[in-house]
Amino acid sequence: MSGSTTQFTVPAAADAVASAIGDREFIIQGNRRYTYAQIVERSNRLAAYLHSRGLGCHTERSELAGHEVGQDLLGIYAYNGPEYVEGMLGAWRARVAPFNVNYRYVKNELHYLLADSGATVVVTLDADGVPSVNLRAPIAINPRVMTGFQVMPHQSLYPLRHPLTL
Repeated sequence: MSGSTTQFTVPAAADAVASAIGDREFIIQGNRRYTYAQIVERSNRLAAYLHSRGLGCHTERSELAGHEVGQDLLGIYAYNGPEYVEGMLGAWRARVAPFNVNYRYVKNELHYLLADSGATVVVTLDADGVPSVNLRAPIAINPRVMTGFQVMPHQSLYPLRHPLTL
């Protein structure tokens, strides 16, 4: 056994699979079908967008106490579907720490979770199931930056509306 360690990341594994069998179906939800290559490409766009907004890892783990986080935090407020996988994969690729926001939470629970977590970014689905990236900082963003993602300032997240009541 040698003293070196192998670095493993989920995005690197996804890239390896996509390069080997990229044209095979990876996610099927109803009539929607996505290949490995499509999911990797879409998550790459999310990661690139997050990086373009200055999000990512700001302090390496070795410089932090056990309870501290040196990354921006991304809440994923979505049903189980392709957008959830893309959100997780894109966040990991951007070195942003993703966490689940249960879509069954009611308004008060959502407000508490998002305020307590210190989330920098929240990925949500609009009434038509289109993913949106909601940033805390009020910034002007072109909503056509990423195909499949609408981008809007975080203020639009408050007050939150439960997706089942839209």
